[in-house]
Amino acid sequence: MINSKIPPDYNNRVYAGWLGKCIGVRFGAPVEGWTYQEIKDNLGKLTSFLPLPPGKIFKPDDDTSFPMILIRALQDYGLNVTAAQMGETWLNYLGDQHGTLWWGGYGISTEHTVYVNLASNIPAPFSGSKDLNGLDMAEQIGGQIFSDIWGLIAPNNPQLAANFAAKASSVSHDGNGILGGKFIAGLVSQAFRESDPRKLIETGLSLIPSECEYAGVVKDVLDFYHDNPTDWHSAYRYIFENWGYNRYPGEAHIIPNTAIIVMGLLYGEGDFSRAIQITNMGGWDTDCNVGNVGAIMGTAVGLKGIPASWRDPMDDHFVAASIIGSRNLLDIPACADIFVNIGRQIAGEKPEPPKQRYHFNYPGSTHGFQHQHGDRGRIMSLQQTPYPKGNGLKVVVRKLNKKGEVRLFVRTAYRPNELSANYYGASFSSKISPGQHLTTRLYIPPDAPAQLQAGLYIWDD
Repeated sequence: MINSKIPPDYNNRVYAGWLGKCIGVRFGAPVEGWTYQEIKDNLGKLTSFLPLPPGKIFKPDDDTSFPMILIRALQDYGLNVTAAQMGETWLNYLGDQHGTLWWGGYGISTEHTVYVNLASNIPAPFSGSKDLNGLDMAEQIGGQIFSDIWGLIAPNNPQLAANFAAKASSVSHDGNGILGGKFIAGLVSQAFRESDPRKLIETGLSLIPSECEYAGVVKDVLDFYHDNPTDWHSAYRYIFENWGYNRYPGEAHIIPNTAIIVMGLLYGEGDFSRAIQITNMGGWDTDCNVGNVGAIMGTAVGLKGIPASWRDPMDDHFVAASIIGSRNLLDIPACADIFVNIGRQIAGEKPEPPKQRYHFNYPGSTHGFQHQHGDRGRIMSLQQTPYPKGNGLKVVVRKLNKKGEVRLFVRTAYRPNELSANYYGASFSSKISPGQHLTTRLYIPPDAPAQLQAGLYIWDD
């Protein structure tokens, strides 16, 4: 128990931060591994999501799946969790070299290598050390891409967030790999009270040694921005020439990608959309970089700062790829609830009472509800809204006439072939089981037509 003060808008800001993370990952995933030049030549400017295949939902991604495993370490072992216990969490919730992560081969993929180490009774943090795996592998990008969550559970406490991140990153990384985890976690934590990107970056720098290589690349991009504050393309060219992929070994080294993150934050100038767009057009490990920037900026600007053009296509959908099928089909509010409860526990507050599965407490949240209609009846909007007995999902319908029908529904299971891709091997357990009771509250406003009826339905195909 740390007894740090929770900000009054904490719940909503956590939701905004995780929503920003998920937006960034989905935005960056289609061009993962592309260079700046390839993106420019083939797509031009990236200003919105690239379309998903018809009828598909966005796939599981390691950048969002693995944090939902890492957070289990605190749920299982408590707030004083050790690096060794975080390593045990890998073994408890990861499939044996399948699902969740990129299994590119021992000695090639950092996470694959570390999993084999852990499974061979090599405990963390030695499992991820440079002495065991070599410095090149220890300083790949995985040390920072999962670290946003530690800032979400430690608001306004960058040092605490960095401490959690250091333990988690040390399971698989070392050197700059650990420093990157601390840096990103600190920025997210500080974003609860600061939205100026330069000040956020200064906070991150205060958490790592001033003379380390990681601090060096951050300061270098800061200096370039100071002298060239209007042209992010020139910043990219400077990064390419001085900190590019050709200078670093491995599949996705942390240093070049950190330069892109800092560039996106600075030239985004506090605007959520601009920050993730610039980061994405910078290329390289785009889903990781844009996910980190999305989490930082989402936390900083809150829900009002995330345009509907990003939120509406997300519709709160979230799927993961662990070996626990019931944890693979959540939604973005459900993830936020987990982080909020742990954050409040860290602060010494009583846990919030259990919520309904679909509680609609976060402004604008939909919990993934969708709609269908026939020839008669059109749903014009779905919108989270207060109503006389709590929060709910407001449905605006027109052209229903006397015999029209619309259906509002939420999925309780998915088949793998309904995903936009499934190379992380997701499988799902249904959200409902035989013997359970479903309870809901339907509210028809007094000014609705007298013949309007509403009821529950279950569709099993």
